[in-house]
Amino acid sequence: MRKLMLFALICAMLVPALSYGQWSVNLSRESDPLVRIFGTNAAASEGFDPLDALFPPFPMNFIWYFLISDTSGATLYKDFRPPADTVQWFLLGVWASPSDVEPEIIRWSPGSLPLDYGYFYFDTIPDMSTKVSMSDVDSFVFNPVDPYTLEDTVYFQFIARVDTVDSFPPYAENWYPICGSDSVSVTTDSFSVDILDALSGVDSSSITITLTGFGDITYFADITPITGGYHIHYAIPLTLPYDSDIAIQITVSDNAGNATLLSCAWHTESASVGYTISGFVYDSLTMTPIPGAGIGDVSLTYTGVSDDTGYYSLSGVENGSYLFSVYKEGYVTKSESIYVSGADVSHDFYLVPAESTIVISGTVYDVSDSTPIDGAIVTSIWSGGSVTDTTDATGSYVNSGVPGGAATLTYASATGYVSDSVYGSYASDTTIDFYLHTPTVGYSISGTITLEGATDYSGTIVLLNDSLVDTTDASGEYEFSELDAGTYEFVTFHDGYETFDTSVTITDGDVDIS
Repeated sequence: MRKLMLFALICAMLVPALSYGQWSVNLSRESDPLVRIFGTNAAASEGFDPLDALFPPFPMNFIWYFLISDTSGATLYKDFRPPADTVQWFLLGVWASPSDVEPEIIRWSPGSLPLDYGYFYFDTIPDMSTKVSMSDVDSFVFNPVDPYTLEDTVYFQFIARVDTVDSFPPYAENWYPICGSDSVSVTTDSFSVDILDALSGVDSSSITITLTGFGDITYFADITPITGGYHIHYAIPLTLPYDSDIAIQITVSDNAGNATLLSCAWHTESASVGYTISGFVYDSLTMTPIPGAGIGDVSLTYTGVSDDTGYYSLSGVENGSYLFSVYKEGYVTKSESIYVSGADVSHDFYLVPAESTIVISGTVYDVSDSTPIDGAIVTSIWSGGSVTDTTDATGSYVNSGVPGGAATLTYASATGYVSDSVYGSYASDTTIDFYLHTPTVGYSISGTITLEGATDYSGTIVLLNDSLVDTTDASGEYEFSELDAGTYEFVTFHDGYETFDTSVTITDGDVDIS
């Protein structure tokens, strides 16, 4: 599935520099492993965007999260806003029942506030008329005055300093392969580059990397700090296509908000053997050619992009049967089998247009008796966004605003059940029903994840099969329980550290990964 998602992501030079830097502030609460984060970033919007992060759906007596203006139902643990003279965040604390209501303290470090950029305040009313400087105290207590109220709120405000700031964006050195190289080997197994900024420093959270034929690879690249910036290394998992232009594009900002697009291109060697698959990509309704469509086989050994006339050509293809897919934003991904046997092949693709946004809806059932499950969490996620809904008493959910034709993973989870997921792209509104079952055997995957150079190991995100989520506590511990026997994809990531990705197999006992 990961290869398909990579393929689905296939297919201005400067973003205007802002006057204010990019920063973040961490909020913590004792016994809660997930740090809440608010801040500014040049790539952020006022609404929900990829820099924000949804709160993981697991039960608790008290939950505290950010709300945003255009999605009042979203629960964010990471809320980034665009830089401005004045920026404000809304943090809500909610207790499960009156019996749970008791004071809850959230804390921050006054000494860690990014005061070079401005001033930080908090208040319990939106107009900030009684605001208190966050530099003067280190905590806030959620404690509703009315004992029958299950909510309390706090507002955080940032006011920018009027200072002269760095106005030069980051730059690149030490590209590998060297930019402009010709006849680069198709077995090249990696690319690398150094991103540097001599003044305010590189903002690692702003780095986005795309590679021809692979799409957005930021999540899979190793980004490590070096003197003056960061070193980026990406291990190319597959053989590159013959006789093809390969381009790497990196968008990045410095800590003063200056953004730029860095790019490097090179050409791969010509195929010594093999045959050519070529043809056109058309709109199935208008029969007009579609430029910029990505074409590739399942293993991504042979990939290409259609030109302005809709024409594509894949060279060096060996004899055999292949499943090729074609992806273009605004269309439903098309997959077709092509057989090569001792000669070149001509093959055209016809893509079905998709609506700009669609609705994914359905019902979540208990598979044992087909009764609806109330309170199940259903999330649809695609490149650049996601949407989540909770089922009602009839088990129904509705996820609106999904881009039509986008490769989308929709997964359902509920307490006491094994999660399930469906992957696909859709031209119009579609129905996906889930039938969840309870675990047949209660195995667990658990362990401890430490962070080099840190004493507090909390906040590492741990994923199983891209659907089960946990975060480490201060000791670095995590646990997934009530799991079936089988193989799971295990991924951990933490801002500023390398991502770890492996497969874990449960046979007849619990598994420890540390």
